[in-house]
Amino acid sequence: MKPHFISELKEFCCVPYIEDGKWDGEHWLTLTKLIVRLEDGSLVTVPSGFKTNFGSLPRVTKSVLSRMGNSLRGYVFHDWSYSKNTTLNLKQRECDAILYTLSREDGEGYFSAKAINYGLACGGWTAYKKSSPRVKKVDRRVVEEIAVSNGYKLAI
Repeated sequence: MKPHFISELKEFCCVPYIEDGKWDGEHWLTLTKLIVRLEDGSLVTVPSGFKTNFGSLPRVTKSVLSRMGNSLRGYVFHDWSYSKNTTLNLKQRECDAILYTLSREDGEGYFSAKAINYGLACGGWTAYKKSSPRVKKVDRRVVEEIAVSNGYKLAI
């Protein structure tokens, strides 16, 4: 069985990460948890309140690939799996392969998903297990208000 999302796409919600009243234009905060079933059947939950920058793409690829495309949920899982203090015991190559599979599940094209995967093979080592996961407490009332106003189902 391939890795796949348990959380529905409609259940997934992120907002810009605001710190000191400013958004740096790069980081986002998940308002809902993201659940992925791995090949071995285990479930991995990325908690709500996780700070992500989605796809950290080198400048060379930014004109061809989007860090805001069909791979958003895959990028969030990938950022979580690359964090050093998660309980996941995955090698970098496994994290990258899961991102590829999840990206394809969410509609990323074959060549784009392969390009993302090759980019990670070349430069992902610079971030793998280097930083701790950044999780912030999320006010449930804010999540509910955003979810309801956008027609989201809550999966917190």
